[in-house]
Amino acid sequence: MKPSSITLDRKYAFRDFSDEKSEEWGERLWKLLRMHVAVDIAPVLRDRDRYEYINDRLVNFILARLVTRGVQIHKATSALPEEVRLEQWAEAVSDVLNVAQEVCDDMAWHLSKICPRIVSGGAKLSNYQKRTIKRFARANSHRCYICGQHLEYADAKPEAVEKEDEGEATKEVDKVEKAFAPRRGFEIDHIFAQKRGGGRSSANVAACCEDCNKYKDVLLSYADFPLENAITSSVGKNVKAAFGGRNKFALLWRQSGSCAICGTKFHDTEDERLFLVRRNRQDSYHSMNVDIACGQCGADQSLEGVQLRE
Repeated sequence: MKPSSITLDRKYAFRDFSDEKSEEWGERLWKLLRMHVAVDIAPVLRDRDRYEYINDRLVNFILARLVTRGVQIHKATSALPEEVRLEQWAEAVSDVLNVAQEVCDDMAWHLSKICPRIVSGGAKLSNYQKRTIKRFARANSHRCYICGQHLEYADAKPEAVEKEDEGEATKEVDKVEKAFAPRRGFEIDHIFAQKRGGGRSSANVAACCEDCNKYKDVLLSYADFPLENAITSSVGKNVKAAFGGRNKFALLWRQSGSCAICGTKFHDTEDERLFLVRRNRQDSYHSMNVDIACGQCGADQSLEGVQLRE
């Protein structure tokens, strides 16, 4: 199980000779937490599988809480022996979870691998690795691994015209930023966020557009978004306003970057169009009742889809 639900079917051509920097300690701790933390989904709910994201949201929060506290402990005890830090990390786990001591110790050991790496920035890609990944992605025409947009591989955006007045300069920068929306600039994303324990292995990096990278930030899965906000009584084109930006991104992430109808990865489809379709057409547009379809499937009039992207 992967917390992000996304596994890449492509690998990036770079090597890392440091296991400490590439090991996915965060994902291992996440899986350990998932074994011990669970919420019973109410049996009265229909489509109970659709509500499993609640468990992931809880685990993601606990992981973030433990790692953040673990980093504080590491900084405060850096001059002390390792066994002292391990004791404090185990106490931090015990403050959150009522689990056996051996489980606390196991989680503390994982924190001992994660926290020093976060503090030192050890999971950051080297400049050589960045160049290698970018060159490989450009040569293979890699599109954003979540939303499927074509990427611009230019190294820089046009510079804003400088003005003597600081206020005018700010306005010019704003104009340039707006001109680049939606932003398709190539960025490298750590699928499992570095600040949550993700490493820099070739399986944990992907070509990403600026918007998706911004929305994703340090989150671990679509479950971290307030999906209850994605609901509207509108119909037709007015639906697009409710399912733009973050809400659209959360749905794309939930579907692992794949069309809900045919299963094709959005970065492998012939066009970039996206359509929002309802599972139950008698129900309103809300996060539990909608999926995103690719351009080819969404163009099928029988689905009555609302076009989200040209």
